[in-house]
Amino acid sequence: MTASEIGKFKLVISVSAALMLILTAACAIALFWYIPILRESLIFGAALVGGFAALYTGYYSVHLQRLAIDRDIMHRSVELINRVTGVELSNVRFFALENLDYNSIAPEDAYEKVTGNKETLAAVKTVLNHFEDASINIQKGYVDEATVYMALDFLVPHIWKTFEPYIKENRKISGNTEAWIELEKLAASWSSKKFISTGGITKKDA
Repeated sequence: MTASEIGKFKLVISVSAALMLILTAACAIALFWYIPILRESLIFGAALVGGFAALYTGYYSVHLQRLAIDRDIMHRSVELINRVTGVELSNVRFFALENLDYNSIAPEDAYEKVTGNKETLAAVKTVLNHFEDASINIQKGYVDEATVYMALDFLVPHIWKTFEPYIKENRKISGNTEAWIELEKLAASWSSKKFISTGGITKKDA
């Protein structure tokens, strides 16, 4: 059963329950007025029905809030994917990689090549910062990791591996050992086929 079919099925159940409550209330009112002897029992029954109705309303309100939250998370997930794989950042990424094979040279040479050109340095930092932000969003639960993983499972480890020599040297020279650490964590987790948010095995490899 698809998500759409499940949603329709839940809607049918919710509507049916609401109709049952309305019909029950109508029957109770009719019996109250036409059969006086049953009034005390009906008052007690009405109290029970009222309690049930209150519980149902509370449950359904929470359910709707949960659906709204899930939709919001999914929307942010798609936005993140579009931002990372979009034309603008892709062009910046291609420029950052142009004529530079960071993995074939020593970290100090990679650092010198990147910092030796202001445009290249800006491009590299833009790419790394976007992926750092993506990792933070995933770990904080602002986006759905499984959805993002389906689109970026190869790209994240690739970005880390490509720029690792520069990052390592940057940490050494700047003294900031935490530079782009969240990107490193995400790349390591996905490379080992595990979700960083839960530690569970990724669905593609389950």
